[in-house]
Amino acid sequence: MKLSVILPALYLTAKHYVLTKECLESLKGVDEIVLVESGEKPSDFKADIKVFSPKPLTVAEVWNVGAKKATGDFLAIINNDTKLIEGNLKDLCQDGIVTSPVINGIKQDFWGPFFVLPKEVYQKIGEFDERFRNYCEDDDYRERLKMAGIKMMCVETVKISHVGGATGNYTTTVETNKENIRKFQEKWGKLPY
Repeated sequence: MKLSVILPALYLTAKHYVLTKECLESLKGVDEIVLVESGEKPSDFKADIKVFSPKPLTVAEVWNVGAKKATGDFLAIINNDTKLIEGNLKDLCQDGIVTSPVINGIKQDFWGPFFVLPKEVYQKIGEFDERFRNYCEDDDYRERLKMAGIKMMCVETVKISHVGGATGNYTTTVETNKENIRKFQEKWGKLPY
């Protein structure tokens, strides 16, 4: 079983650089790191696979690029403002099941900033919907997993801290969020929460 972590590094300011560095240093049980960056220039971070784009990428685009490049049987879709506090990421690798750790002390079956799915599930469900601009792409994927009958569960032996809202340096405006919520409601007939 091979676990690939897909990690975005978007527009690295000093703050984003520190968070990404802490995230990378915390990871245990990882076989491959796929770092997808966009901004002015590539970072000096070490990764098994690095993809750089000078054009701005959304989170959904990063996850899709990373999933295509990853060679693992399992894909850990994580934000760079997360940090492994306790446990081993391999514990999140469950055949046919999408798993999430405990984040900031809260247990949920699916967490957008950090979840692991078998690559075969990603291939079945398909790419992340790039119409969502840095908001609701994870909620949309959760709904698609539910619709396909894919089990989701929390693995309580793995604990993560999550800063929140620090994955990229893009400007997500209130208008952009409203537009994403509107798209989600049109697609699913309900709010994303």
